[in-house]
Amino acid sequence: MNILPADNLIPFITILIRQLDPEDEETFLPASETLQEIMSKSTLSDGAGTKSLTEPLLLWLDAIGTGIVSATVQSNNVSEVSHSLCKLLVALGDHSALYLAANIASAVPVTAEKTKGLLVQTFLRLIMSYTGLPGYYGVDEEESELTLSFWYLFQEALWSADFDEQEDTGTPAPRSDPVQIQMAKAVYIELVQILRRKVAFPSPPSGWSKGLTSFGGIQIPADSSFRSDRKVQCLSSRCGRHSHQRVCSAFITLYRILNHHPDTMFSGMIC
Repeated sequence: MNILPADNLIPFITILIRQLDPEDEETFLPASETLQEIMSKSTLSDGAGTKSLTEPLLLWLDAIGTGIVSATVQSNNVSEVSHSLCKLLVALGDHSALYLAANIASAVPVTAEKTKGLLVQTFLRLIMSYTGLPGYYGVDEEESELTLSFWYLFQEALWSADFDEQEDTGTPAPRSDPVQIQMAKAVYIELVQILRRKVAFPSPPSGWSKGLTSFGGIQIPADSSFRSDRKVQCLSSRCGRHSHQRVCSAFITLYRILNHHPDTMFSGMIC
């Protein structure tokens, strides 16, 4: 299969971003889907094109995407456009995780008014909004789980990010500077609080489905006597001994397991 060179794709990116008009669903949805494909399956995948793809999308999110997310949260209703935006955020996060981690507190300007750090923080706030949508996944909303893969990637990217590199400033920031680490901790503290709420078992009669299910290739029986509220209490106690990022990772695992079945947990996770 022939893949278009990056130089041939770049002119289309600006056109596609211009089609992301939240008032016109018929153009927004295909433009969003095409951008997702470009970020995952083209020569611009795997973090390429920060100037031509990542930063233009971050600027669009700051200018227009913020309004879509705000309307979603206020109305407690995820429209088709909002659902597509959630998928676009996840695609951008997967594509640009290293960029986002390295620039979480960067003062390098992208425009006269916007720095890399400000745009990254806006992105994190928007995707966090979808992670923390009100209600229960699978009962009230379908978007929160879409974002979970990003938080894994972002955590890994933070571990490998080189905060010394502050491009275009000519002045490297000292590694002892705690700003980036403080920012990352604040993000994961908020994420942990959201996931503590999201793993709560829905009240009857709207609980998650019963019966045998499969999670990560593991068949999980329906007759476990280890209650869901006990699992949350158990995991909370265990995670208190680890960093916020490891707590977050554990809660994401619990959230996904409970999403597939509320009355089961891996047998090895015992208090």
